[in-house]
Amino acid sequence: MPFPKELAQWVKRSQDNQCIAVHYSEEQGFIRCPNPVEHVHHIEPESWVLHGNEDFFDPNQSTAAGLCKDDHKAKHPDLKETYEAFRHGAKDAFKTMAHNHSRLSSEGVVYWNSDGDESLRQRVRETQMMYAVKHQEDKKPKVLEHPKTKRTQWTDIFLGVRTYPEDEKP
Repeated sequence: MPFPKELAQWVKRSQDNQCIAVHYSEEQGFIRCPNPVEHVHHIEPESWVLHGNEDFFDPNQSTAAGLCKDDHKAKHPDLKETYEAFRHGAKDAFKTMAHNHSRLSSEGVVYWNSDGDESLRQRVRETQMMYAVKHQEDKKPKVLEHPKTKRTQWTDIFLGVRTYPEDEKP
């Protein structure tokens, strides 16, 4: 499931609409990708979380990384094939990919390229924190709990698996 539109737009603003991936070349060393943000990537994939592969998950702490199309494809090796299949008429290509991700997550199989996730997560958090400090009028939108993870025990609020009732939209 994609991030809510308001959050995706905020992520783009926080990164000056520039892909946050870093590339290395012998001539320049490490440089930030100059391409614009085309996709907002879940560093912690939603299906992975929904299948209980994380001990603790707060959707408002989920790391949303703005990436260009090429860097997003690099994080999901099957995404390139999915785009190709869709272009050649497979209308359910993305639905099939999502189903495969869910199945693999339920089996505890990492289906994405997790290389560099920790440094990506750190860059995103630093970038978003600096943006939030400089632009206090532009609050980061809250993410409501996913319906599949909704809990009913009052203790869930303290464990981070449910939001406070006043945070939820009517």
